[in-house]
Amino acid sequence: MPRLTNKQFLEEHHRLALAYESEPLIFGSVTPAEQWALHDFFVPTKDLSNDELLAHRKAITKQQSSLPNRAGKAYAFLASEYQRLLALVDQLEAEPAVMSVVPAGPLHRQIWVRGALQLEVDAGKIAQVIISLAREQQKGETA
Repeated sequence: MPRLTNKQFLEEHHRLALAYESEPLIFGSVTPAEQWALHDFFVPTKDLSNDELLAHRKAITKQQSSLPNRAGKAYAFLASEYQRLLALVDQLEAEPAVMSVVPAGPLHRQIWVRGALQLEVDAGKIAQVIISLAREQQKGETA
């Protein structure tokens, strides 16, 4: 893979930042390890100046020499997946809707679930989950 120029690095950072802001679930197209590589190298969730971004790039590359390669591969896959999904959306919008009838009986479907990393812990949501679990547990004990 060719070496990334500073200009390309900045452009890819801005593309990823826009994607993370507008379509964060697209990051589910790559593995969690690849998502971490993207976030660690390109820092799309950080609002940094170009100079700060380039300083980050230099520092993180010194710390983790394989990170640029891993992040570059993940970026290339993510970009191709994004283009594929855009083409699919265009195709679906161009075709008239067709109703399909599924016969009754056992269905054998394959469902894919993908997740996008939540980089910062939401303490409020964790507290809500714990409170809900405690209430459910208390209901079970009193029943």
